[in-house]
Amino acid sequence: MRYIESLIELDNNLFLWVNQLSGNPVLDAIMLGFSSKWIWLPLYGFLAHSLYRHHQKNNLQWIALAVGIMIVITDQGSVNLFKEVSQRLRPCHEDGLKDFVNLVSGSCGGKFGFVSSHAANVFGLATFSNLAIPHFGTKGLFLFGWAAIVSISRVYLGVHYPLDIIIGAVFGGIIGLSTAKLTMRSMIK
Repeated sequence: MRYIESLIELDNNLFLWVNQLSGNPVLDAIMLGFSSKWIWLPLYGFLAHSLYRHHQKNNLQWIALAVGIMIVITDQGSVNLFKEVSQRLRPCHEDGLKDFVNLVSGSCGGKFGFVSSHAANVFGLATFSNLAIPHFGTKGLFLFGWAAIVSISRVYLGVHYPLDIIIGAVFGGIIGLSTAKLTMRSMIK
């Protein structure tokens, strides 16, 4: 039990350290941008184009279907398998902590935060893309960097603990890996 208490204390302290960096208008705007889904539309277009270039046309509908299913699993799984089961409050809803939280966007989000759906979704997509696009090279590292920054922005913005992000990233990575492996096995060579 002491181990869990120490882990929660570390999680709280790390959250406060990252969240207290907020307050700089330029950095706040950057982190809000990273957390936005719409700013990444060009990246999603690039990934779709890369998948199109590297796979036979008759496989593209299966890849698109697999990505759609993967996003549904990471998104809904993060809610139904984690948030609704653990019911860990977001830091901005936690009585002993909410007075110290800088909510950059002014909105806290839903009541529960474990695990981060943002982290699960972006790490799922990064993992899937790295496995589904042959010879992706340094672009693959960029995708994991992108996923990490999107995830860290959630702590900076005051809506998730670091542990929400870490477990969300692992969950998303596992779903992305599994989906990619199943999809690549079933495609026409």
